Amino acid sequence: MLSNISVDARTIWLPGKTNGGSRLAIETSPQPTYNPATGLTQFFYGIQDGQGQYRTHKAETHWCYQGIVQRHPKVGFGDVRDDSPIWYLADPELDIDPDVPIISADSKASLNLLKAVCAVVNL
Repeated sequence: MLSNISVDARTIWLPGKTNGGSRLAIETSPQPTYNPATGLTQFFYGIQDGQGQYRTHKAETHWCYQGIVQRHPKVGFGDVRDDSPIWYLADPELDIDPDVPIISADSKASLNLLKAVCAVVNL
């Protein structure tokens, strides 16, 4: 028999590891959201390093389009780093900083994170 206690599936661990050996998770509360005015998808994710330290980040990407990892055709920054999937840390204080940290989805875990985000938003 299933319990009638509600469960908050807030953290979903993704397969694979980053190039630095960390694990990534998508945070489903709040859900990833798409802003049609900017073409950006905003999401929260967690990272656990090799020592077990876990931290969450707010991020945004223009690499979700029609539910899959592909660059939104209306958004692009003309940067060479924009040729492959990326996301940006979306700390409110960093939004006005031209040196906003850019994360490349260059590992199995980071690609799986973007795939999960895009599937949830399902544009």
